[in-house]
Amino acid sequence: MKHRKERNRHELKKEREFRKFVIISLVVILGIVAFGFYISRPPSPNISHAQVKDIESYIRAKVTQQTVMRGAYPALIYYKTVDTGIEGFLCSGTVFTDPARGLQIITAEHVFRKDMKANHTLEVKLLRGELNTAHCYINGIVRNSKDFNGYDMVVCDISDTPTVPNQFSDYTHEETGKSFYANVVILGKKLPTVRSIVSGETFPTIGYYRLGDESAGTNGAVFIIADCHMESGESGTGFVDPNGGLWILHGGPGDPDRERQILDEYQSITKKTASGIALLSGPYGGSYDDGK
Repeated sequence: MKHRKERNRHELKKEREFRKFVIISLVVILGIVAFGFYISRPPSPNISHAQVKDIESYIRAKVTQQTVMRGAYPALIYYKTVDTGIEGFLCSGTVFTDPARGLQIITAEHVFRKDMKANHTLEVKLLRGELNTAHCYINGIVRNSKDFNGYDMVVCDISDTPTVPNQFSDYTHEETGKSFYANVVILGKKLPTVRSIVSGETFPTIGYYRLGDESAGTNGAVFIIADCHMESGESGTGFVDPNGGLWILHGGPGDPDRERQILDEYQSITKKTASGIALLSGPYGGSYDDGK
């Protein structure tokens, strides 16, 4: 009898150990399966700005269907060389209708730099809305930086006839300048924010940026700084301020390390943080205290 009881206890112990082994094995197997599922997942569809390769697709992915500024439509500009037929994406712009001249586009003047000698036509394609013709081309410069106090802005006529525009701008590729961080006031009115005509996003303004003088090879223009990261290729993007003024993207630091350096400088001086640096020219239009 005693021997039988000991045998039963031994068998029960072996059974408990077996159940324990089975449970542990199941846990391990489930863990391996879960880990395999984790590492086999596709990467997140959210890409960082530093990973952007196709700038045209990047811009198109940001387009909002909302009306950001009545009568103003975001657009992209494409070049096509006359001699070789090579074509590609150039920059962004904003299309509007002038009562006297018809369709026009405003963009960054520096895309017409003299040091970018090119024999090409420029086609305009809206990102939102429709144009009256199948193809629209830039066919003439109406106003440039000399009409806008040196700002990096150009207004062009649009027609259905491809024309080779002149490369006339004095803007240089390499610039010297200095940032000044403060509340932005334009023509007597505060400009706390600007809103992208492409994405509909609103960004705070954080100060001004002044290019070097003539001796430094620049025109001394003053830009406002928006807390907004922009990629190379987004030049000409339109922004609207609360007073209805249209602003044009001149550009940004152009280098992630340089942008980080400026953002660190901004935080050190103001004790505030910003996520990006975008230099804007303007305003074009709008209602301000001086009546312009």
